[in-house]
Amino acid sequence: MTICFCGHSEISGGECVKRKILAFLQTLSANENITFFIGGYGDFDHIALNACLEYKAQYNSQTIICFITPYNSEDYFENRKYFLGKIDQIVYPELENVPKRYAIVYRNRWMIRNSDIVVCYIDHTWGGAYKTYKYALNKKKTVINVK
Repeated sequence: MTICFCGHSEISGGECVKRKILAFLQTLSANENITFFIGGYGDFDHIALNACLEYKAQYNSQTIICFITPYNSEDYFENRKYFLGKIDQIVYPELENVPKRYAIVYRNRWMIRNSDIVVCYIDHTWGGAYKTYKYALNKKKTVINVK
């Protein structure tokens, strides 16, 4: 099973959101192989990473945490050291032909297409996270909003 995370880059109440993510993850089978896709940008991604790390440590050591990067450059990775020290894999979807300004949108769509479940934090109807949420609904994915 693959679960991806998408949410607004700025959110409040991070500890409460983390508890909601963990509560959902605890409903999953501890014996199932689970892969988490995390984008690594903004508040929600940091909260999701910490929830996934806690879930992995306490409930399912078979879990794989993947950082899905929209860019393949040293300076981008330099600014993501926090993530890189905690994840199991870096995945770079084939986005070479995508203009840089659209790379995050295409990366988000790739994560949705390659996931079974989307865990999100959506509390307003504009911006990239909301568009990603709508894309997931259009793709008939199971969507869990932890708002």
